[in-house]
Amino acid sequence: MKFFEIKLSHILFYGGIMVIFAIMIIFNHNYNRPIIKITFINPPRVTINKIYTTHPYINPQQLNCLAKNIYFEAANQSFEGKLLVGIAVMERVKLSTYPDSICGVVHDAITSNGLPIKNLCQFSWFCDGKSDKIHLKNPIVKKAWEESLAAAKLVLLKKLAANPVYDGMVQYHAIYVHPAWARSHQFKEFVQVGDHIFYTLRDRKRT
Repeated sequence: MKFFEIKLSHILFYGGIMVIFAIMIIFNHNYNRPIIKITFINPPRVTINKIYTTHPYINPQQLNCLAKNIYFEAANQSFEGKLLVGIAVMERVKLSTYPDSICGVVHDAITSNGLPIKNLCQFSWFCDGKSDKIHLKNPIVKKAWEESLAAAKLVLLKKLAANPVYDGMVQYHAIYVHPAWARSHQFKEFVQVGDHIFYTLRDRKRT
């Protein structure tokens, strides 16, 4: 009986290891994409008012622009995915080829008579003709919005954006689209997080 118990424990132990390796192989089948570890995976429990009142040195308008972009671009993504969308905006702000403010980057578009032309914006949600109202009475929407605000706050406080690993990470797209710019020599695939693939500039020198 004792011999059987030892053998059974061995089977369970090594069987567990094999299951873990199988899961790792399934979820990391694309070895060309690095796995980026981010410290702030779970958002802090914050409310909209707390974000604004706790950090008076954050410009509320810029924070709102960043949070809205994170929400509309990545509301259904993980907190890590939301952070990377925010970092991509901040990386654009650093470059002379983009507007020099967060709101400027988020609202960047081809315009006519001062108004953005439909579907000709850097971020499609800004001029897709749909309402940008965020219905906070819906608990799912409220949670996604608060996570977006929390991600924006962390990025603005340079908890993550100052990390040189993200230097030049200015582009991303959903996995179900294949934009022409992604095939250009200007960009290099960086990492996939959730439904988004992020890209860095091949030449990371500031322009």
